[in-house]
Amino acid sequence: MLASTLLLFSGCAATDSSAELTPAVLTSVEESTREHMTAVAEQLGTDVSVRTQEWIPCLGSPEGSDRSEYVYGTRVELNGSESFDEIADRMHAHFEEEGWAWQDTNESLSLVRLTHEDYIVAASIFVDDGYASITGGAGCIGSIDDVPERDLLSE
Repeated sequence: MLASTLLLFSGCAATDSSAELTPAVLTSVEESTREHMTAVAEQLGTDVSVRTQEWIPCLGSPEGSDRSEYVYGTRVELNGSESFDEIADRMHAHFEEEGWAWQDTNESLSLVRLTHEDYIVAASIFVDDGYASITGGAGCIGSIDDVPERDLLSE
């Protein structure tokens, strides 16, 4: 499931920058990613559990490339007995008000996708099973030019 979700939103931004990615910048990307995924999970339900948190090679990157993406995934137990459409509509209204961009909804895949500050989030919502899987990240990072602005630390 994780791999198929990643295929839906992963992408790599190519840059030729030689600026160094410091451990502090990478930690900031990790913290921001967790913050965004947790915000979505908390809108869906309770009992949030982390399923994955790791740096993975970017899809389509040449072998040996330093380009990677921090992926964070959670599982959350759904609250109430809303339908998929009701959950999607509620999430859309909430996150749009918070400044997020709604990308799309695919009921046949039980999936909603949204973005915020260069972060991409996919939520697979399994109403009949009572849980949702939320996965996302900041996209491929191969240089400092690929880092979302909020994670650039002034040193």
